[in-house]
Formats: sequence, structure tokens, C-alpha cells
Amino acid sequence: MDLPHWQLDNIYPSLESQELKDSIVELEAKQDRLEQILTKINQPSPQEFESIVKLLNQVYSTASDINAFLTGYIAVDAFNDTATGLRSSLSKLLSQRIIIGKKFTALVAKLDLEELFRASPLAKEHQFSLE
Repeated sequence: MDLPHWQLDNIYPSLESQELKDSIVELEAKQDRLEQILTKINQPSPQEFESIVKLLNQVYSTASDINAFLTGYIAVDAFNDTATGLRSSLSKLLSQRIIIGKKFTALVAKLDLEELFRASPLAKEHQFSLE
């Protein structure tokens, strides 16, 4: 009997696909880079802030894609060893964005947001989220 399943190949072709593997490697590298930046920087210039926001958005987007893809498999078949094993092995990587988010929030708390909004169109676009 065929069980219903989600159509997930618009995210990644398969659990074993090179595209998924590449996204995982890319996510790890971008998260590590972002964590380094957020640990070192105290008062970013408007351009540095924009770079951080762009990188943060990329991290959240890629992590969300990976998480949604794995969740789609596991929601339909909790005994899919490939999906559950991959999800388990990636749990630390996927939860790292929570730590990054807290570091970003701490950085934003130090900034003069009014000044930043005047100097950075991207910051102004994100004003609601930053205030």
C-alpha cells in the first residue's frame, strides 16, 4: 500500500542528493562565518551591518529549507531511517541559528538604530524587526 507523501523535490531532489549535501556544507560555513563576525564585531558600520543581515537571511533561508525538507519526510514516515538519521546528525547545526539569533539581537541592542536607519536602506527595510 502506498502511503500519501509530500512532494518535496522542489526543495531538494532526494535525501541523498548532492544539492542537499551542498546546502548542508554551505549552511555550516555560513553559520560559522556569521558566528565569527558576531563574536568579533561590536559597532558595525552600516555596510558591515548590511552584510551581516544578508548573511543572516541566507542562513535562515537555507536552514528552513533543510528543516522543511526533512520534516516533510519524517511527518509521513517516522521510520524513514535516512531522514531521521540525517535530522539527528544535523540537530546541532540546525539549532546553531538560535545562538546566532541571540548574538545578533545582542548586537542590535548596542546600536543607535535611528542612526542606522538613516545610513542603511537595508536596515530601514528591516526596521520593524529590529525595533
